[in-house]
Amino acid sequence: MLIRVFLLFFFLLPSFSSAQCETFDQFSSAEEDSLMRSFVIYRDYLKEEKLDQAFPHWEKVYQNAPAVNGRNTHVYTDGMLFYLRKFYQEKNRKKKTEITEKIKQLNEELRECYPDSEKVELDKEILKFVD
Repeated sequence: MLIRVFLLFFFLLPSFSSAQCETFDQFSSAEEDSLMRSFVIYRDYLKEEKLDQAFPHWEKVYQNAPAVNGRNTHVYTDGMLFYLRKFYQEKNRKKKTEITEKIKQLNEELRECYPDSEKVELDKEILKFVD
């Protein structure tokens, strides 16, 4: 029993410490403005279904302040949407597995930063690639 608890703790600890819950207000005014502009741009492109144009702006926000204002889950859920699209366009099984890992990572980060948010169910096709 003790070994199970240790193994569970050992494997879960890295995922807890890797959560990206940074928000815009953790940056200088200029950086915050730049991130906010990227957020608005990517969301506008997303509404127009221009995912290729939206992705670089989403990526900038995700890498710096994915929790936006501490109440907004869009960066995580939109990221899953971007990668789900990539998953269905990809033909290579190895790359599909890598994309699946990214979707799982985004889902885990969402749960860590917003534990009370609604659970995101992974697509059945994605689940085939989950270890």
